[in-house]
Amino acid sequence: MSEDRDQTIKDRAYAIWEAEGRPEGRSQDHWLRAEQELDGDAAPSIDAAQQAVAEQPETAPETSEAVPAAAPRRAGRPKKKAPVA
Repeated sequence: MSEDRDQTIKDRAYAIWEAEGRPEGRSQDHWLRAEQELDGDAAPSIDAAQQAVAEQPETAPETSEAVPAAAPRRAGRPKKKAPVA
């Protein structure tokens, strides 16, 4: 029975996560909210999650472009420093 409950919570937490735009680092919040909804402490509503997303400020869409890596350093003798007068 506990496995069924955990799966139900997992599925609901996933739905909340998707409704909020798949934010990173909020899995515990989503799990707790799903538990509360299952226990009757909060009304289950995907509309509420969507409304919360709508109230958040818009962010720039993520791009798939990779940031160019720095050029590798060449091995060799270090440059000589100018003498101090």
